[in-house]
Amino acid sequence: MIRSGGGRRIGNGKVVRRRPHIAVVRQTESCFAMSFLNRMLRSSPTVDDPVFGRIEWSDGVWTSVPRTNRRPYTVNVVSRISGPLDAQRELFSDILSSLDQLRSTAIDYLRTNEESAATVGRMDLDLYAIILDASANVRSAEFRMELAAPTSRDAEEVFGVHMCDGIPTGWYMDH
Repeated sequence: MIRSGGGRRIGNGKVVRRRPHIAVVRQTESCFAMSFLNRMLRSSPTVDDPVFGRIEWSDGVWTSVPRTNRRPYTVNVVSRISGPLDAQRELFSDILSSLDQLRSTAIDYLRTNEESAATVGRMDLDLYAIILDASANVRSAEFRMELAAPTSRDAEEVFGVHMCDGIPTGWYMDH
């Protein structure tokens, strides 16, 4: 075969023109079908979990807002679409049983830590979120507790404390 002039010659001498527009159309149709399929599959399932309550899955994270007597806070559980793991449920149950103590420990850590004390000062902080990561961290009772000023529920400043077995191991601030 001899290639020339944007086409190719085949055995009988005819010039066959390439048709890139067809490939683009097929690729576009394929992309549309895949994006439509992805949107259908990504509809956020919501279930009633025995530990987390009403919980919704989106982008690899289950999210719940527990019903309590205190200000609402968010629980984020990193897990598969099949649902939170039993180890995550067990850890969250343990956290709930000592939530006030863990919150106090996290606030004390922020106020006494050399780097965060100046920023936190005497700020009135309330629970903003609890984040349970993947199973490896859950087995060692690792989680993150986020705190924010209750007057700013938009959470302009969120202070996070990494916890391991109820002991603070680090902190971060998010604007």
